Amino acid sequence: FRPSHFLYLFHTSVFLISGVMLLSILMYTLIPGSFAASASADYASFAMNQRFFDGVYLILAFALLPAATEEFLFRGIVIEYERYGAAIAVTASALMFAMSHFSLARFPVYLFSGIVLALTVYTTRSVAASALIHALNNTAVLLLEKYVLNIVDKQNVSMTLLMILFAAAAILSAMLMCFEASAVYRDMAQANVPSEYVSHPDRKRGIFVRIADAFLTPTFLLLVILFVVVTLKDL
Repeated sequence: FRPSHFLYLFHTSVFLISGVMLLSILMYTLIPGSFAASASADYASFAMNQRFFDGVYLILAFALLPAATEEFLFRGIVIEYERYGAAIAVTASALMFAMSHFSLARFPVYLFSGIVLALTVYTTRSVAASALIHALNNTAVLLLEKYVLNIVDKQNVSMTLLMILFAAAAILSAMLMCFEASAVYRDMAQANVPSEYVSHPDRKRGIFVRIADAFLTPTFLLLVILFVVVTLKDL
């Protein structure tokens, strides 16, 4: 990604982190036991340890490496699916990303994250860009989530103020993110650079045919079955 994308990435990072925190608060309020249990026991144990190198290991193992590997896999799906249209590509990538974490309690969080990250790839044409904000979001969740949920447990004015803060940050950053995205696409249009990954997306067929081609594949259906089986087993 280019230096001109930095403002877009900054606003997108704020939008992603604030949106994730808002959805985490909502899901923790609705199903506190399942949501808290869905956190990794490994990184939870390291999070309780205040030693410096344990914190470094925590960020490397549960923030940076997963962000890099997941982005090359799941945002690569965006490129593969774009022949069905942008909306289908973003939806397929986000759904596969969310289901592959096999957590019903955190499914809305992962789905939201997948959509934002897929849109980042579309805007910047860079998986490295989505990996960067993915890593920032993972780090924020590792470092902040336990404190946010502790505030939610108190059910007082602090929780209300926290939600207002995250909501304001999400709304403002979303507006700025869209503004910067429009500037990126305007620059691409002026430079006569195509905004799509494929030169001739298959849009001659109807939308329902394209949806069937994208979502009724053996791979996608197998993931749906695995997600249902695993999540129902954990209920």
